Amino acid sequence: MTGPAAGRLMAQLIDGQTVEPWVQALTPNRFQGDAVLDMEPAVI
Repeated sequence: MTGPAAGRLMAQLIDGQTVEPWVQALTPNRFQGDAVLDMEPAVI
């Protein structure tokens, strides 16, 4: 079920488009410092 979302993300990155803010937050640097990601309210 993540295939379509991954494909759209890859297309945006290849095309140089701006990606969603939650994607930009998923960098390796998120483990440094006190950065906190927002909780996903719809995870089942």
